[in-house]
Amino acid sequence: IAVREVIGDALHPIKFETEEQFFNAKTHERVSTESEMLQKIDEIRGRRGFLFWNKKNSNVEAALKFVSEYRRKSHGTIDHSVRNGSLITRPNILFMLADDLGYGDLSVPPFHCRDGHPCGYINPYQSSAFPCTEGGILSPQLERMAKNGAIMTNFHASAPVCSPSRASIMTGLYPWRLTAMNAFELGRDMSQRNGFLAQVPTTAETLRELGGYYTAHSGKWHLGGMREELRRDRALRDQCTRPSPNQHGFEEYISELDGPESPRYTFLNRNSELHSKGHRHLIKDDIPMPIKEKPNGEENVLSDREAEDAIQFMKTAKEKYPGQPWFIQVWFNAPHGPWEVLRSGEQLYDVKYNKTAADWANFVCHNEKEKLHSNSRWRYKTMVSAMDRSIGLLLDALKQLDLESNTLVVFTSDNGHEMGSGQAAIYKEGKRSLMEGGVRVPAIWQWPGHIPANSYTTYWGAHTDLLPTFLDVANIPHPLTPIPGSTISSRSISSIRFDGISLLSVLLQATPITSPADVYSHHSSSVKTIPGEKEIKMRYFSQSQHADNMENDLSADSATTTNSTIIPMSHSKVMLEIKEALGTNASLNAALSGRVFLWHKDTDPYSRDERMQSAGYFKELKIITSGASGCLDRVFDLRQDPTESENLVGHSHHCDVNFDNFGFKKIEGIISKDRIGKSVCPTKISIEACRSRYYGLLISKVLHLMSQLAPFAKFGNTGHQKYMRDIDSSSTCINNVQVYKRDANDSNHSVDGKHVCVCGIPGVSQVKVMDYVKGVDEGQQCLGFKWGCTQPCY
Repeated sequence: IAVREVIGDALHPIKFETEEQFFNAKTHERVSTESEMLQKIDEIRGRRGFLFWNKKNSNVEAALKFVSEYRRKSHGTIDHSVRNGSLITRPNILFMLADDLGYGDLSVPPFHCRDGHPCGYINPYQSSAFPCTEGGILSPQLERMAKNGAIMTNFHASAPVCSPSRASIMTGLYPWRLTAMNAFELGRDMSQRNGFLAQVPTTAETLRELGGYYTAHSGKWHLGGMREELRRDRALRDQCTRPSPNQHGFEEYISELDGPESPRYTFLNRNSELHSKGHRHLIKDDIPMPIKEKPNGEENVLSDREAEDAIQFMKTAKEKYPGQPWFIQVWFNAPHGPWEVLRSGEQLYDVKYNKTAADWANFVCHNEKEKLHSNSRWRYKTMVSAMDRSIGLLLDALKQLDLESNTLVVFTSDNGHEMGSGQAAIYKEGKRSLMEGGVRVPAIWQWPGHIPANSYTTYWGAHTDLLPTFLDVANIPHPLTPIPGSTISSRSISSIRFDGISLLSVLLQATPITSPADVYSHHSSSVKTIPGEKEIKMRYFSQSQHADNMENDLSADSATTTNSTIIPMSHSKVMLEIKEALGTNASLNAALSGRVFLWHKDTDPYSRDERMQSAGYFKELKIITSGASGCLDRVFDLRQDPTESENLVGHSHHCDVNFDNFGFKKIEGIISKDRIGKSVCPTKISIEACRSRYYGLLISKVLHLMSQLAPFAKFGNTGHQKYMRDIDSSSTCINNVQVYKRDANDSNHSVDGKHVCVCGIPGVSQVKVMDYVKGVDEGQQCLGFKWGCTQPCY
């Protein structure tokens, strides 16, 4: 095999036009039979002593023994190579992720447009609209899932594009903390073209290491490390310069190659065949899989294959590790382009429109210039419905394997819809945009007996919340939570916080749906403070959310003490400025307490926007900045304007406020008080006094957001950059234990005044360090990843 080093020539790849040309080039290894594939996988296992590391390495062996003993004593779990049936009380977790699915692209309310609203897709069950441009997407299996669980109407992606969102899902961190700003393997920016998720603690690894979970991944990866030359480095030479799903905690995975010379990005994309022929180019645990077709020329849809592989993982877990909990994620390639007509999805529309396969093939749209099968929206529609059918296979399997009652099932999307395909319901823009249409995504949760059936919540959530929620569901403490009886000083392990929080208590108390109108509340945070909020704060060291009570916001006397505040000491000057400007000593801790969420991206623009943009959300207020300088050019009051239709920043004030130049008076100068509507004020409060107070609070919220967004956008990835510089680029999957020492004078990392070390065991538990950066707010900076090292190293 003449393997090319594409990393060094990423912008000049071979552009294979056909599968035959790809095979004839012999640049990628092929496997002919199932037995050949299994033999190669067994060779890797035998060589390393286990799939992920070599226990025969004396340094690694000693570290493993040390870590296992710590877990046995402190966590009540054992080394994951020995299965423990007593963990049966922990539920299974099935996590399903769509690719580029818009907020309005399902038949589950409110994830479609309401009747009468001027957008392309309306309720499919109440319309006979013409199929070329209108009529909703059918998703009966997700409707079924929603009937058995809860929908989150206010759930958000951590980024408006693929790889950064997936990195956030895997880690519970903002993507920018991991220097993920754009889709890996694409674009002209070589840092993202060669980007990958470094070996830091992930969802799969945490559940496996601390909860004894069997872990498996099926479907798209797109987190780097999946080029042919990188795959061969791992499979043949144990060189792990770019990790695969295995090195991120998955005991087994089935996916496809990425990279500019992969089938996905060459002939499958060029010929719009990814979803009908992508099953022919899969790999399992770094070994190519033999081509497997269905009998009688039956359609072999990629989403079906992704679901079937996940079902086989379920069976493996049940048969090989009876009673053991499992975490299986299915990341569908659908409905990401290239779009193609999939008959398994199109069949759902036969009955609705009283058509046959032949009718659809010959159907001509109203302009008489385009056949329906050439229409991108129709192709997209069939792909979403085909994916929904695949989801049905997974839900059916849970029932057939008697696993449904003890399995949490989650479905969401990585970001908004691509232009020319889906819809964002009532929201604006789509993929690549930080407007709601680019980051607001459907979310459905099912856990019989725990999450109420046919329920909903309007609580604000995001991708960063998935990992903390999964830990909560599995009853696993935050890895750095002080453990009673442990000899570890809590000071040495309390420096990490996820950027997300657990949503479990919200979901367990979701509101029953009594009428379709219930789920069409498009206000951003119209719920009360959640029960269990204090416990969440204690377990996850994160900012808790608080209700937006309008009268509390506006009354100087009614504010009460809250469980948490996100105003760090470094913002004391901001607080003084706000108090001085408002001329009141009211408790601003209540008005300015609550969850802040931050975005930072550098992607191809949605329309005419700049590539680099940052955004922040806080208590129904959203700001968007442009460029590296952070020009504040968009402010939306979501309480009055949930669809972001009215930008409060005047066009003549472009860049008057930016990351280096912002303050109360500055912000006041670009936002007019006249833009504040009377509808925001309760009737029992004086309208004019209310508007003045509301305006002052709005300016205060903008200032509060800017004071956190500015250092985040400038320095949010500083720890990751240092971390990456410290990693030996030639490290292997079986490398020795690495030790990092801290400064003894750093009180954040001292135990009894002595050095604190962090042990990194590449390929074992992937423990590495992201150092604290002086001058960056603690609440917005990852201080370190460290579990597995349980005593000082000198």
